[in-house]
Amino acid sequence: MMKLEILQENLLKGLSMVGRVITSKPQMPVLANILLETDNGRLKLSATDLEISITTLIGVKILKEGKYTIPAKTFAELVGSLPPGKVEMELEEGQLAITAGRFKAKVNGVPAQEWPLKAMEGKKTAGWKLEIAAEEFIVGVACTSFAAAADEGRPVLTGILFKLTDSGLTMVATDGFRLSVKKLAAVKAEGKGEETRSFIIPVKALQEVARILSENKELKILKINLTENSADFDLGDTQLSARLIEGLYPAYEKIIPGAPVIKARVGREELASGIRTAGVFARDSANIVKFVLNKSQFLVKAVAAQVGENESEIDAKIEGIEEELAIAFNFHYLLDLLNCAGKSEELTLGFSGPLAAGMFKISDDQSFLHIIMPVRVQS
Repeated sequence: MMKLEILQENLLKGLSMVGRVITSKPQMPVLANILLETDNGRLKLSATDLEISITTLIGVKILKEGKYTIPAKTFAELVGSLPPGKVEMELEEGQLAITAGRFKAKVNGVPAQEWPLKAMEGKKTAGWKLEIAAEEFIVGVACTSFAAAADEGRPVLTGILFKLTDSGLTMVATDGFRLSVKKLAAVKAEGKGEETRSFIIPVKALQEVARILSENKELKILKINLTENSADFDLGDTQLSARLIEGLYPAYEKIIPGAPVIKARVGREELASGIRTAGVFARDSANIVKFVLNKSQFLVKAVAAQVGENESEIDAKIEGIEEELAIAFNFHYLLDLLNCAGKSEELTLGFSGPLAAGMFKISDDQSFLHIIMPVRVQS
């Protein structure tokens, strides 16, 4: 019967680490729980939604070995309400007794035997082992995750494609209306599966890994093991495993247009300001903003019949334009792009016509490319 002593702050940190993968509507009641399990002198916390599994180890004084599952939401709220300091936990007749100072509680749980231990198990065939600089991985996720699909209509589009090449790793995301491609060069890759060099990993899993890396600055290198059905991430005391998305990813290379006819170099902050201002009006006009370019001007415009209209002139260096071009985009897509551009000062925009895909690059980063399909509007 499990019995242990642990610091409230350490337990709360561990619960925060694993609790994010628990969904509000789990497939099985026990998946709303967190598994507590003593493991070689430490306490292991585990959570899964059957697609993503996460475990973390925290320091603890073990008086009796054991394991038990406890409702995640109730347990996290309870631990969060306790003062810092020692917390005693003991399994008593199917309940977890919790004591902290003069506070006492007993929480109903579910025996560990009902935990889906094999939820993430499958074919752990020899695949690829990757080592990626943590900072570069974080940037890669930030530059692609926003472009993945949110709905499950086409499951492959809800993931990010990891494509191993001779020059490194290419990360790709698209929802059918926009496309992000980010190339990571500082990647060590070892593997035998030459015929399998592409993997589709759920966006949620990658965002969670990036969050953990951002919070733990001591982790400089991320190790990933890619097998036939899973991606396993080594995060020190925390391990995350994600079931790969099955299916064939679209041939994204065919979506990328050729060299644009018109190029415009613009300041990121000034363009973002113009788009945010236009967005005040665009919200009442199907979220549409227009870029209007001629030889001497770059304008950002929005018109809403019920609200009014606005126009901002942006400093730009424009090349290749002969006649005025007006091209419309969803302003949310543009802001998503600008948010991922981080601290970059300048963007290069490429256009070939009012209905041709717009090409967006960070001027000082040739490893990133973003494509946005324009919106067809009446003149």
